[in-house]
Amino acid sequence: MIPNKSPEIKRFLSKYVAAIGLGLVISAVSGLHSLSAEPNEADASNPAPPDPAKRLAALPKPETDTEKAAHAALDKHCARCHQEGKLEGRNKPASGFGNVLDLPAMAADTSFVVPGNPDNSELVKQIANGNMPYDIKDGSNIFAPTPTDDEVGAIRNWIISLRQSADAACEGR
Repeated sequence: MIPNKSPEIKRFLSKYVAAIGLGLVISAVSGLHSLSAEPNEADASNPAPPDPAKRLAALPKPETDTEKAAHAALDKHCARCHQEGKLEGRNKPASGFGNVLDLPAMAADTSFVVPGNPDNSELVKQIANGNMPYDIKDGSNIFAPTPTDDEVGAIRNWIISLRQSADAACEGR
């Protein structure tokens, strides 16, 4: 009840609150409708995102031994938090970064990898300074293995090899 208000204000506020409640109910019902398994014409303009497992299967496969070693280390230590289709204990990739096993995409993104320069590559810096894997740092996954020097070396070697690939690609220019 609303104290010290005129009857007109009380009626107005009661109707207003009831209208808001009705709006919430309508919103909830329409939300439930959008969760139904039956697609309708309106859903065709907003298709569901591809299945993460399908996107994972479509990733380019590592070709060289250097790529394979880096991929194995990233898969073992990073994919559980940063690869859609391989996430463990989470629905979304950590920090919005979910393509750690897409080596060509990683190589093209200088915010993660500086080709030929592992020491200036954020990927290596985060591992080397102990910030990643984060679930090891914060103790939330006591069974997660810590990256070995050889595994970190494999990632470093892959980044170094990217410079050689870039140089080779530019040789004919």
